[in-house]
Amino acid sequence: MWGAKRHDVTRDGRQYALFQKGNQVEIIRLGWAAHGEHQAIRATMIEIIQQVTACRLVERTLQGDSGEMRARVACPRK
Repeated sequence: MWGAKRHDVTRDGRQYALFQKGNQVEIIRLGWAAHGEHQAIRATMIEIIQQVTACRLVERTLQGDSGEMRARVACPRK
């Protein structure tokens, strides 16, 4: 995402890169994951999106898997 703000996050020993541009987000898991870990990683990625952006995930826009996800967020107006 050109022009997006990057946030590097480490959670449960894994590294993630979260990019936000307006109400669009992309999160990428950096590194390898073993079979059976993907469901928990996906849940963690969703949590990271909401915590880092301080916005609500628009779940119907969520696309991707435990390696890379894209979505829109709804942020409170300031």
